[in-house]
Amino acid sequence: MSEPKKLNIDELVTKAQKGDGHAFGQIYDELVKPIYRYIYYRVEPAIAEDLTEETFLKVWENMRQYKKGKFSFSAWVFRIAHNLVCDYYRKRQSVTAEMDENTADPMPHNNPAFQVNVKFNEIRLRNAVRKL
Repeated sequence: MSEPKKLNIDELVTKAQKGDGHAFGQIYDELVKPIYRYIYYRVEPAIAEDLTEETFLKVWENMRQYKKGKFSFSAWVFRIAHNLVCDYYRKRQSVTAEMDENTADPMPHNNPAFQVNVKFNEIRLRNAVRKL
């Protein structure tokens, strides 16, 4: 009984860098689940598939820029996924920051008018308690 042949990622990367789509497909098959898991636990589940897809699109587009050396290919792919997760949260934060100034404050205790109103109510309550 022969052992299943272990994929040599470095060989597949070299082939994929030369435009071999089949080799890239094998790389995708090898890394898609761990990348999806990595992203899934960092963003909403509905976003995880899109970011996983975008990760592999960026990997394909930048495949020739990868140089073997200090980091493994899979670490390079995980770094792309990580950067996309960071970009997702950065964009989400900027959308939140651009909210309309007339939007109700979800935390009214931060509103100065609310704080003044609370203070007046406290004074009224103390005066009412003193009268009793």
